Amino acid sequence: MNIRARSALLLGVGTLAVAWTIPAAASQDQAQGTTLTAAQMKAIVCQKHDAGTLAAMKQADAGFQCDAFPAQSPVKHSASPPAKLKLASLNATVPAKANSPAVPTAAKPAAVTTNNVSTCPGFHFLLRDSWSDTGPLWCPTDVKKATGASLSYTDDYVAKNRNWATKGLAGIVFSDVDRIYPGVNPPQWFDRTFAFYVEDNSSYNSNSKLVSKNSDTRTAGFSGELGYINGNDYQYFRATPNVVWDAIKNTTAVAVMGEYIPALSSLGFWTPFHAFGDTLNWQFDPDLKLQYASTTDRKNPMQFSGKSQSFRVGPDLTVLVQPFGTGGDFWSRIGLNTTFHPWYEAYTAHGAYWWTSAVTYRLDDAGNVGLKFTYNRGLDENSGVMTNQYLASLSGRI
Repeated sequence: MNIRARSALLLGVGTLAVAWTIPAAASQDQAQGTTLTAAQMKAIVCQKHDAGTLAAMKQADAGFQCDAFPAQSPVKHSASPPAKLKLASLNATVPAKANSPAVPTAAKPAAVTTNNVSTCPGFHFLLRDSWSDTGPLWCPTDVKKATGASLSYTDDYVAKNRNWATKGLAGIVFSDVDRIYPGVNPPQWFDRTFAFYVEDNSSYNSNSKLVSKNSDTRTAGFSGELGYINGNDYQYFRATPNVVWDAIKNTTAVAVMGEYIPALSSLGFWTPFHAFGDTLNWQFDPDLKLQYASTTDRKNPMQFSGKSQSFRVGPDLTVLVQPFGTGGDFWSRIGLNTTFHPWYEAYTAHGAYWWTSAVTYRLDDAGNVGLKFTYNRGLDENSGVMTNQYLASLSGRI
């Protein structure tokens, strides 16, 4: 059988099959008023066969053209109220039977207008200045607001001293976060986040008279975080055990830090505020820290206490300011960040503090790279070394 004969036979069989399977079913209700036209039958044939078969049909019948058979409305013989009936891939309107029971339709739920904020689950990398620059681990502080890890070099011609300094925290984070809608969900634990991290804080001087001010602490540890939501308020509880190695003194300390982060929008904590349109933006981020450390070398006591152990309790208060908006022009790339961390040391019953302020200029739109100008004063949070320094550095944030 040649191609034309096979194609003609296929066209005839296809047309008869569609005519028998669909229009015949509809003809049972013809007394109630609906039929399908020949054009509709051909349209169904075009929809039901692949391109190769249709090409063979066209070769067998030069007048065959699918585009010539758009779906048409069926011929109506009754004014009965129509109901939708899906026939294969063709939607034909067929009147409902008089004895057909009414099918109730479920009411659509009210649309939820709040945003789903669980945008950071899974693995992500972290590169920041310190824990104060991180925020909640499950979805860290926006890089445009963070200060970032830094690398700096200073050549002081007056003091005849060259200084190299690095400071930063890098980690890999995994977050298991439930889908949440602030203000809609009932109170629940929604955030389970874990991280492995390393931290470095070093400063080396070339002038022998300033060598005593050198510092180099390297920290490695694990952090676990649980997050709780109630309305629009979030609360985070974090525990961070770690090991701190002082490369200058060649000593090691075992430490653990507990944190409570009250991201309570009802009190204005961890909530962005705006003034003068969107020109001035600021945010107040407090948290509470409990820090315990114990040296492995009793001949070299902890700098915080002068003893082999130290326990500090105090708030960590951070203010983030974007004074010229959040756009991409020159001025809106400037960000201010200041952190003041006073604490009470339980073993000595004395207080101390760490204060750092930074002005950062974003070099890219995303905020991953910037120029940072920093002032640090107080006892370094890892080593306890007294610090009073200005730094200009290149910073990176992820």
